[in-house]
Amino acid sequence: DIDVKKSHVAAWTDSLRAKTTHEPNIVPAAYLIRDAVIRTADDTFGGHGFGMIGSSFVDAQPYNPHDESNGLIRNAISLLCRKVLAWEPFRFIVFISALGLVLLSFVEPPSWCLGTVEGCDILLNAKGPPAFTVSGTEESVEEVEYYPNFGITLLNTRQSLYTESVFLFFLVLFVLFQIGKDGSSLMRYLMLHSQTSGEDSGSSGIRRLFGNEIFGIRFYRRALRFVQLGSIICLILGLVEAIFYGRKRDFVPLIRIATFLTFSRGAQRELETFVRLMPDLFSALFLLLCIVIFYAWMGVVAFHETHEGTESFSDIFEAMWTLWICITTANYPDVMMPAYNQSRLVVFYFVSFMAVSFFFMMNVILASVVNSYNIQMCKRTTRLQAKSEDNLKEAFRQLDSNGIGGIDKKTMMALFLVLNEDCDDVRRIPQEKAELLFAILDKDGSSQIEEDEFMSFCDVLLLEFEEASAYKTMIESCCPKMYTSSWFKNFRNAVKSDRFELVIDFILLLNAVVIAAQSYPELAGKTVSEDPKIADGEVDTPWEVMETIFTIIYCMEMFTKVMVLGLKRYSQSYRNLFDGMITILSVLATWYVYYPNEFSDSRLIRYVVMARVLRLTRV
Repeated sequence: DIDVKKSHVAAWTDSLRAKTTHEPNIVPAAYLIRDAVIRTADDTFGGHGFGMIGSSFVDAQPYNPHDESNGLIRNAISLLCRKVLAWEPFRFIVFISALGLVLLSFVEPPSWCLGTVEGCDILLNAKGPPAFTVSGTEESVEEVEYYPNFGITLLNTRQSLYTESVFLFFLVLFVLFQIGKDGSSLMRYLMLHSQTSGEDSGSSGIRRLFGNEIFGIRFYRRALRFVQLGSIICLILGLVEAIFYGRKRDFVPLIRIATFLTFSRGAQRELETFVRLMPDLFSALFLLLCIVIFYAWMGVVAFHETHEGTESFSDIFEAMWTLWICITTANYPDVMMPAYNQSRLVVFYFVSFMAVSFFFMMNVILASVVNSYNIQMCKRTTRLQAKSEDNLKEAFRQLDSNGIGGIDKKTMMALFLVLNEDCDDVRRIPQEKAELLFAILDKDGSSQIEEDEFMSFCDVLLLEFEEASAYKTMIESCCPKMYTSSWFKNFRNAVKSDRFELVIDFILLLNAVVIAAQSYPELAGKTVSEDPKIADGEVDTPWEVMETIFTIIYCMEMFTKVMVLGLKRYSQSYRNLFDGMITILSVLATWYVYYPNEFSDSRLIRYVVMARVLRLTRV
């Protein structure tokens, strides 16, 4: 049966692949749908695909690994790279590697100590007498750390270089797979390949580099690829210099951030939102600048030839810098004390400045940022929805090449096949799910998908399916008679009901009251003598009895839910996972304390019980 099913799937795949070869419009339509699904059609910084409206996509010519004219080896490499890139664990490892490069800057030795005679390991641990001492004091001179890092530097130089090498290895591997996916062509990876025959013969180098729109979507996506490849090359060169020559790499942290931006769609979207909201903040920032300039001008004139003027208002630029620091409250009110000691009227100058700049303008800027961000997010959502609809309309037009007003089932199945093999951003669609999705889209049962039905493609593609008969609980499998009995049905309904949850919530509240009563002396700041029975390894105090009772109740709750829902469905709820984790920790702590061993302090159970109160957050 398994061999028959495999041969049936292979025949189904081969026939659909042949259809995609004879109907080249299916591949461009699949890329359009891919961009519509992930909502990146007009996100200029997001995505790595070519799916765009009109000529932006039509002339992109994505690599077709099933075209025999491309060569057998190139096609095989492309298919292999597509499978690796579609593998979710690999994509996760690549993202963690890009994020790890940024975090590595916080735990590795600083770049200033590389290339020194002593080396980072010696300099960061150097101790000795303080360089400066207060004269006239009799304080004992003790050794101090010359370069205190508060324990942040967790790796030595060799470990940091090895860690960076591992992260870069996965990033380079990702780029190589991307190039292999695009037909082992660096020009195609950088989106510099010839678009059409007309452009091939008459396009200038500038137009070929930037596309038809110099600041359009294609330009930014090409720039993203250039930044991604260029930043990785710079990091590799810097790593080689550090390993073989021990040179400083002051530029590396910034390049790591740029590299991470090319691998994180979320960071790209937030960066785009920040750029878009800057014009809305310009008026408020310009007004703040005018206020700072006005008060700086007034301060230079008012404090001329005074101690205050010499220290903080010597010229207009020094005065602006002083007032800017004053807005951050880092030097206020210390900055005004020299002049305040001379004349109390100076308070009107500084207090009025702080009232206008700090208490008013900073709140105006904060409100402008929040308001502009919300407006930009709404605009972005509307913009992406409109582009998604445009993508779907364009995809429908390409799939309905004959203009009959509908798409047949075989074309839709070929479309699903292309989404599986070429669009690694879209979740894989098995044959059974593809049949079900077509049935859902075909609302009128005409065996053809019309345009109004096709417009719901994105929502249908994101649906989750689960076979009800595919999973059975242990009771249902081992004791079917018990599972179908009337009393067990009532028991299941009771466990799944809201009343059962209310009872557990009441027990949680009661547990919190007990913990509060137990901890009241410490919370009130009273001195409490430790009860010797706490460390005797026996349940012989009222608090220990109640802790044990609560632990038994929570174990019974977890057991009944697992018995009724099954372990799989029980673990699908984050609330159940949190409850189960706390319950298991309570059981382990109770067993460890009361089982005969050298450790018998029941305060461990108390700490776990305190963590158990966090279950109240689920209410």
